[in-house]
Amino acid sequence: MVIESLAIFGIIFAISIIYLRSKRKDYAATTLPLLILPSANILISIFSGSIAKLPFGQLTTIIFINTAAALISCVIVGAASLKFTKRHTGITYIVICILFNVLLATILLHHHIERLS
Repeated sequence: MVIESLAIFGIIFAISIIYLRSKRKDYAATTLPLLILPSANILISIFSGSIAKLPFGQLTTIIFINTAAALISCVIVGAASLKFTKRHTGITYIVICILFNVLLATILLHHHIERLS
């Protein structure tokens, strides 16, 4: 799932750059928390040899890192939602971003569990 994570990272990063170029810094900043989970998955793949040597086991460590990345991303999304002036916009932003994080984390964890079990 490294290639898929790189593609997701690239698309979200491109969206942030487009927002920056169109002088919408707040929008660019609100898309950046979505980069955390794909980045964590890419780092897991890069350091998988080192992760396998940890005493907790490779699968447990990968589950912990992915879950922690999703939670951190969701917390940052919650903090970033305070930038929106309309309450409805902030709630919509939170729901969509958290749904994205939960679905992506579920897909990534399912992939790792099937691969390592």
